[in-house]
Amino acid sequence: MEARLRHEVVYQFDGRATVAEVARSLLAQEKLLREAVAVLEECFDGLDISSVGVDIKLVAQESPLRTNLALFFAGVYSGEIGQDMPDILDTLFGLDVPDGYDSFVSLLVILVAIFGIDWLYKRMFPDKSGDKIEEEKDRLLAEAARMASLTEQQIEGAIDRALGKRERSVSKASMDFLQPARRHHASEVRSGSTILPKEVIDQIPSDIDLADYEPPSETEELRDVLIRFRAHDLDRNKKWAATIEEVSSERKPLHLAPDIQPDRLFNRNQVRGDVIVTTVRGPEGDYVPSLYYLEKIYD
Repeated sequence: MEARLRHEVVYQFDGRATVAEVARSLLAQEKLLREAVAVLEECFDGLDISSVGVDIKLVAQESPLRTNLALFFAGVYSGEIGQDMPDILDTLFGLDVPDGYDSFVSLLVILVAIFGIDWLYKRMFPDKSGDKIEEEKDRLLAEAARMASLTEQQIEGAIDRALGKRERSVSKASMDFLQPARRHHASEVRSGSTILPKEVIDQIPSDIDLADYEPPSETEELRDVLIRFRAHDLDRNKKWAATIEEVSSERKPLHLAPDIQPDRLFNRNQVRGDVIVTTVRGPEGDYVPSLYYLEKIYD
């Protein structure tokens, strides 16, 4: 089964965004689209997504700023085809996907972004209430549940399972996605039939908030990720290196936990495991992975 969907975002503000803002927004949207597909997979037992692709179709820099991406994903549904197949999957994997179901995936993108902003807001301002963000999260949860014929608890549980171990990276993508709207005082952000209103945009942390909050380095724990090896050293495990595509396509130093014996990994091209990722803040404010610490491997 395959689905090809469009994902358009309109930032409603006067003036022009910078090239850097647009580039970061596009990269963030690609990540959030992939995260939305992961949430979709968690929503329905038996749905297994095997591949996801995202292409740029249009970027219009005039006012309003408009981006148009194309999402492709393929998968299988192990449940019985027919009455037991959820209606939304039956439609998504049909030959001609109606616009309303394009909007469902775009709704998931906005919902994931609001969860990312909410996670960040609570870390930055533990003593303040992000009431508009909370209200918007509840509203979008209710809308997603209605469209998918699920409960709000099921949608939220799917988000927690799919993204709960990647809160920081999702928050980063969410900020990059919505910063053009926050920085240029947008009246709304629209994707499909989903509209993010001004009162929510205004509560997103500002550049000044981020500058005051951002530490020089951060750590994030990833569970059950694929680690690919490119260099091994049995005697000095600090010389190990690996790539983790969920973090970066670049090879980074890998340290092993004391209870992991190097000979368990030698001559293996890849393993699945739990990793602590250390990132450092670069000159432009982006966090760049610098070191992986392998805590556990799954044989």
